[in-house]
Amino acid sequence: MFAPSAVGLVSVYETLIKLCTDICKRNGKIKLLWLGDKDKTLNYSPKADEMLLTVHRWFANKSCPGNRLYARLGDLAAKVTEALGGDTKTAESARPAVSAVKAGDHVKITGAKYYGGQTIPSWVKAKNWIVHSVSGNRAVINKSEDGKNAIMSPVKVSDLALVTAKAEETYRVHTVVHGDTLWAISQKYLGIPAMSYRLKHHILMVAHQHLCIGHFHDSP
Repeated sequence: MFAPSAVGLVSVYETLIKLCTDICKRNGKIKLLWLGDKDKTLNYSPKADEMLLTVHRWFANKSCPGNRLYARLGDLAAKVTEALGGDTKTAESARPAVSAVKAGDHVKITGAKYYGGQTIPSWVKAKNWIVHSVSGNRAVINKSEDGKNAIMSPVKVSDLALVTAKAEETYRVHTVVHGDTLWAISQKYLGIPAMSYRLKHHILMVAHQHLCIGHFHDSP
């Protein structure tokens, strides 16, 4: 389904501001609020002088009002409230809090929709993602943490939860020389003789005269 034509002309957008301002005045409102989320909007109890913005896509399988206008609804609400003489700070404070997410963070998606309103597939929600960029409440996720996927998709910052990045495995390299013994190498790096231990993962290789040292585990 194609999105409706975007509001691109300044004169058209200004006419929309005037129309919304007139509707609010006729209903005795001095604040127009855009919360940017269906559940938060439906659960919000507006004061007597407040009016809430909603969009068609929240209630039907539609793309209305188009992604370009959807992205400007916060600006629309602020300009209408200013024209009405209302407190624009109050309108701003009613918006959902935005997490301190930044580019490079590892995140989990907690919401059900992408920034544009499309449903997020279950396999995408099951993975952790690396944030590519952030602008306001819009974040673009790029690569999956496991490195198997790259989607470059926009989501709301408020629908992301920070997760701890998996620590990279570290090891030390020892160059084997004539006369070295496993006992002496273990004693040198770990302070423990290797004879009472068995290797599990991380004496990785003895090749090209390099021995990678890692974790030792007690023998049963």
